[in-house]
Amino acid sequence: MPRRKRRPPQSHGIRLVQKPADLRGDHCVLVVQTADQLDAVLALPRPAAYRRIWGLCAPFVIRSEILPAVMLRFERVAYFDLPTQLSSAQSQAIQRFDTSVVLGSLFDTASGLLTLMRADLTPIPVPRELLKKYFGSITGRAELSADGITLECGGKSLAVVDILMELDPVFRREFRRLTWAQQADLASRMRHLRKLRRARREDFPGLAAKTIARIERGEIKMPQRETLRLIATHLGVDVDQLVANL
Repeated sequence: MPRRKRRPPQSHGIRLVQKPADLRGDHCVLVVQTADQLDAVLALPRPAAYRRIWGLCAPFVIRSEILPAVMLRFERVAYFDLPTQLSSAQSQAIQRFDTSVVLGSLFDTASGLLTLMRADLTPIPVPRELLKKYFGSITGRAELSADGITLECGGKSLAVVDILMELDPVFRREFRRLTWAQQADLASRMRHLRKLRRARREDFPGLAAKTIARIERGEIKMPQRETLRLIATHLGVDVDQLVANL
């Protein structure tokens, strides 16, 4: 009989533990700081009634020869190629199962593939084409900043949230929903949607750039219906969505 897949423990929260002896229950993530600690974990005998531990977080590269054994013991594994200590904010993000927080990065020099490791212990591979799109010609490796907020390469930087928006449709929908809920007026909603679509004020067919600017500055509180229709059409939303609850 195939093994039934367990659901992610978003609703229950996660316990971070530092010692294998503390791994009790389904919602534990073991944090190991060194390769020796991981070897000690793998040397422990498995209990008779064996179930895989939910997650492992290792801020160092796990050797390829032991990776299969690690994957047998843990549901999810996140590891990074730059030695670091998890901050308290990152630890809390793991406990919240937060998909918006990146813990670290893993770079494959042979293929040039960059992978971001998120706080829900899932990897996000970043295609080289996407890096070229934002950074142009890539002369060196793209690296994650120490705070995990930006990706840096060749003197340029890019917000990690922009990468997640590009690569994760579920994250993109949730991020837009939450951000949209914070926009209290038409001006802020327009700016928010225009920047999401990387559109200029000059890009609205049938409308002058100065008209868009006046609306975004709040000088025009409620444009004419036809103006709203043209704006909504270009931004890919309904007019009712644009003015809802205003």
